Amino acid sequence: MRKLLLALACFASTLAAAQPADPSAAIVQSERPDREQFLLAGAKKEGEVSVYTSLISEDLGALSAAFEKKYGVKVKGWRASSEKVLQRAVTEARANRSDADVIETNGPELEAAYREKILQPLKSPYLKLKPLI
Repeated sequence: MRKLLLALACFASTLAAAQPADPSAAIVQSERPDREQFLLAGAKKEGEVSVYTSLISEDLGALSAAFEKKYGVKVKGWRASSEKVLQRAVTEARANRSDADVIETNGPELEAAYREKILQPLKSPYLKLKPLI
């Protein structure tokens, strides 16, 4: 849960629907020591995190409330089927808009978004693999 909540804070500078030349790429790929504080300051300045998701409403509400309480940044959620989430993200990207900060949906739709080149890679210390042994 912490990973998802931190991810929401990290992506106030447009994770999803961003083209590779987007200046936010340098932000989400940053490995600076104060990364979390730096990203949180940007998210607070922007004022909200926009999430496109296919999560059930109860889960989205619970995650949003916990995130807002912890980070003081409002979560603006848009919920639909995974197909509609993909359709909206692709349509916005083709119109050179980047309204979504985070896209959370099913694997096949995320793979399609990746093929459309609308997802932006990110680096995070929370994503480093740890040995199983």
